[in-house]
Amino acid sequence: MTQYLIWIDKHWDDLKVRLPKMVRQWTEQAVGGDSDQHPRLPGAVAGLYAGLDTVLSFLVEEGVIEKARARNSARVAGISS
Repeated sequence: MTQYLIWIDKHWDDLKVRLPKMVRQWTEQAVGGDSDQHPRLPGAVAGLYAGLDTVLSFLVEEGVIEKARARNSARVAGISS
């Protein structure tokens, strides 16, 4: 966990710009015209996607997993990394 936090600190300037854009995009996709869902659900799902995308980037950069496996994990989860 410490290494992940260090990685986030190292990439913070990029993440603080990129993550809000990603969360907005995924929130809009999660809304998708479904008016029966709880109003906060799309934002919660988008936050989870952002966390997954971020941790996959960390794992690839640190050599823990290969980029192809990260892409496959993102695809299975329904996001693109």
